[in-house]
Amino acid sequence: MAAGAPVADAARPPAGGGRAEGVGPRGERVSHQDQPQQQQQQQQLQQPQQHHTGDGGAWRIYGVSVPAWKDPGKDDISVHPALHEAVCWRLGCPPARLPAAAIKLVRKSFDARKAQDSRGGRSDGGGRGGGRGGRDRFSSGRGGRAGSSRGSSSGSSSRGVGGDGHISSSKSFVYVVDVAADAVAAAGVAAYKLVPRSGQLERVGLEESADDLAAAAAAAVRRQLQLASSPPPVGAAAERLRRADPVVVVGSGPAGLFAALSLAEAGARVVLLERGQAVEQRGRDIGAFIVRRRLDPDSNLCYGEGGAGTWSDGKLTTRIGRNADPVRRVLQALVDFGAPESILVAGKPHLGTDALVRILKRFRAHLQAAGVEVRFGAQVKELVVQRGRCEGVRLTNGDEIRSSGVVLAVGHSARPLYRTLSAAGVHLTAKPFAVGFRIEHPQSLIDEIQYGAEDAAVVMRGKGRLPVADYSLVAEVMDRLTTPAAAAAAARAGVAAPWSESADGNAAQALRAAAAASPGIAPPVDGGADCAAEPSGSEGGGAMGEAANPFSSASSSDKRGVYSFCMCPGGQIVSTSTNEQELCLNGMSFSRRNSIWANAALVVAVRPSDWAHLEQQHGALAGMELQLEYERAGAAMGGFNFTAPVQRVTDFMSGDLSVGPLPSSSYRLGVLSAPLHELYAPPLTEALRQALRRFDRRLRGFVTEEALLHGVETRTSAPVRMDRDTATCQSVSMPGLFPAGEGAGYAGGIMSAAVDGLRVGEAVAAHLLALAD
Repeated sequence: MAAGAPVADAARPPAGGGRAEGVGPRGERVSHQDQPQQQQQQQQLQQPQQHHTGDGGAWRIYGVSVPAWKDPGKDDISVHPALHEAVCWRLGCPPARLPAAAIKLVRKSFDARKAQDSRGGRSDGGGRGGGRGGRDRFSSGRGGRAGSSRGSSSGSSSRGVGGDGHISSSKSFVYVVDVAADAVAAAGVAAYKLVPRSGQLERVGLEESADDLAAAAAAAVRRQLQLASSPPPVGAAAERLRRADPVVVVGSGPAGLFAALSLAEAGARVVLLERGQAVEQRGRDIGAFIVRRRLDPDSNLCYGEGGAGTWSDGKLTTRIGRNADPVRRVLQALVDFGAPESILVAGKPHLGTDALVRILKRFRAHLQAAGVEVRFGAQVKELVVQRGRCEGVRLTNGDEIRSSGVVLAVGHSARPLYRTLSAAGVHLTAKPFAVGFRIEHPQSLIDEIQYGAEDAAVVMRGKGRLPVADYSLVAEVMDRLTTPAAAAAAARAGVAAPWSESADGNAAQALRAAAAASPGIAPPVDGGADCAAEPSGSEGGGAMGEAANPFSSASSSDKRGVYSFCMCPGGQIVSTSTNEQELCLNGMSFSRRNSIWANAALVVAVRPSDWAHLEQQHGALAGMELQLEYERAGAAMGGFNFTAPVQRVTDFMSGDLSVGPLPSSSYRLGVLSAPLHELYAPPLTEALRQALRRFDRRLRGFVTEEALLHGVETRTSAPVRMDRDTATCQSVSMPGLFPAGEGAGYAGGIMSAAVDGLRVGEAVAAHLLALAD
């Protein structure tokens, strides 16, 4: 029977626990006992399956779809009967001929895309955001707020009523599996079913085939018990590395940790320096900040063990490629240190702050057992340079550490160090980044927009069988306020160019005046269709967490990229400020993603022309100074003391100050209504407005009175790049210095930073061995 074939409603599983009925491999009804993830994983450890291995490799099958109502749910990573049946259907063989033990799980994702055109929240006049649409929704001031009423779901294709916990037939879990080639041959699968097709069916060797997850989980537990007693590396190369001066790794974020791990495994002596504190003390310092507004400038949500990503959503998505060897090494290392083995197969894996704290403690213990000296509260003041070569570092307390190489794996907020490097002659290049706001909705609204009302009820704040809904939005909009044509039209109209210092600050008003004087200039209404939205669970959408700016330098001069970034479903907004005069926000969530809010950065690309007025004074650090200008402006708008300026999205669109009761906010340090539409340069504000119109067309109800913008989000990525040699990873201007990770401009998230740390660690080891020969 086909995976999507209809069956009786009586066979559909209830959500939220209890016994769930499905269809077995021979068409019979079977039951699955829904259990918490930890209990399921414990059973898998105790009773591992014995998979077929054979000696003929495996067939990798992509896009195996199992209807969500037949699937045990997001937390299950077993080869369950519905998956077994779907694989057999794809191969065209009876389930009785192909044992489930021959199937290995490679990837599991949730796909809600089939429901997009039919869910109530997306249809005109129904669901969330129904009623008036188009231009009137954004141009009528306070009377034109949209999406404040919640309609009923009207067009959803379903196999039951959402209120009783049923899941509609339009949604599915999508798998990638490996099937043992000898088992496929024994099942008598027809030859025409085994024609390799890229992205659908491929032959893989044994070394490429997925490991048995149950066995991998058990092995991970054993490795965790053995980490502290791991023997030191042996061999001539390791001995030569041990005789050299230690390698200093600056920064204990993902890049620094994995660089230290790579070097220690090679046999090098390593000193790991972190200006902040270990996660235990860091957690206490963050608590004091949130409860008593007492900020430790060196131990906070930005600085400390694990970097800024420790208090984040902990996304592990990447554009490098999930099957790339370094990516698999990073994921396996995280499992070794206590991450759930589900990250090895999840389409959009994430950890959450609570899991990251536990993992970091074990990671540190392993590094120390391997001989790595870990020093907290150790801030680098300057490099020790002799004869043009970096020979070590000098700390703010006066200590000097000589080294055979310095891995600079700082985060994107290491501003004092950027200035120090620039003064020391280290070659830096300004790079594009993005700025904007944190946009926050009720999580129930996002669930309903993405899934429809009936399936949103199954999410149950992370406890249900469907994942908490998220989104990833991208648009490329016309930069109407900075084009030569707009400038000429403004001059003919006798008004100041809307981006100039003499303009009145209302970009849309100035542009309308210019448009009235020149038919060739479009007024600020809804734009074209260069917008894409990844529905919740569709694999690939979460990759935005890995790329700070998908339009970094490719956009033409008359276009800007606007996109959501670091979306935190079931999360909260936090301050990553490092002093009272600057305000910067970020998002975080725990592993269950169970808060009542959903937030994401909503940012617009910033390019060199935006900071050109700062280049003469600040050179390559001009972009960093622009970040600081906006952060100071945000702090002032909030009245300082870390209070966040906020504005309803509908009021941001119309240029009105938000009055009356505001939507609830997850930000615990307080909010204050402010004119956020006046904070950024007019071209940036106008680009954000254009994109929001498109995003609301894509996710109907996204622009609503229930959505609240929080200022400001400015640190999407490093504003500079520390230029390095492609082959050796060594600074092009400072031998002995090895820039790595996000702060160096070579990564944009946990995974890419960790992979870059591995690469740089290996490059340093190779460099030291070459010097020793």
